[in-house]
Amino acid sequence: MFLLAALFSLIQVAQAEESYVSLQRHALAATAKDEKSLDSLAKYLDRGRPRTFYDKRVKFWTRNWAGDYATALEIYAWIASRIHYVDSDGEQYEPSDPEAQWVLTTRAGVCHDYAVLYHALAKKAGLDVEYVYGTARTDSADVPGPHAWNAVCIGGEWRMVDSCWARDDVTGKVDYKWFLLSPERFTETHLPWEEEFGHQPCCAYLQNMDRKKLQQIRQKMGLRR
Repeated sequence: MFLLAALFSLIQVAQAEESYVSLQRHALAATAKDEKSLDSLAKYLDRGRPRTFYDKRVKFWTRNWAGDYATALEIYAWIASRIHYVDSDGEQYEPSDPEAQWVLTTRAGVCHDYAVLYHALAKKAGLDVEYVYGTARTDSADVPGPHAWNAVCIGGEWRMVDSCWARDDVTGKVDYKWFLLSPERFTETHLPWEEEFGHQPCCAYLQNMDRKKLQQIRQKMGLRR
């Protein structure tokens, strides 16, 4: 029984990796024409997938969750591969199409810019997406710092996405470690600022979290408040 379970697990991993490779290959095959504007790039990365389909088994219109997943992944892969992190002291504004277009045009930015672009592309592709800001900490950092990321709703569940951390610094390849993590798992490294708890649906779970547990998370991340 253990061997069968282990084999099934390996098959699932292989299938997931094959899905990643196929979708990433399509995302990175976008032409200059596809990448000219937010609308054209979102349309290409969405591959024209319908958001709903008629399920004859239940005779009802159903959300195309598999299409949502594929689109979310292609946007993640494209941004991770095509946008470069560049330190900047420039002023940051609320997410908007003009700001996202600027990131698309310059192909550079900080975490805020990555999150702004992901938000714009996902929204135009028909996904339920949010821009989230807060504090994040890497294993190599002495202290946590301000950070921005996204949340996307797949299959009725909010999942976290950090496209800024999506490129492996050593290999330059896309790292899917930060793609569609559960909010609870994400708080091990990313903690939204407290005003986000009730403001963003994806952060609502923090409202009901045990205060002691939340304090433990803060202490682990080096936050005193």
